[in-house]
Amino acid sequence: NLTKEMADYCVARMKPYVDAKNERPITGALDYIDFTRTLFQN
Repeated sequence: NLTKEMADYCVARMKPYVDAKNERPITGALDYIDFTRTLFQN
């Protein structure tokens, strides 16, 4: 489990999720895949 501070860090750095099929953002959804790729590539 993450602490509140760790979760806040992650959420603050995630981009909004965009549906790949229609390229529309999904309200309230975050792109955790892009975030983890960025996090672990650096």
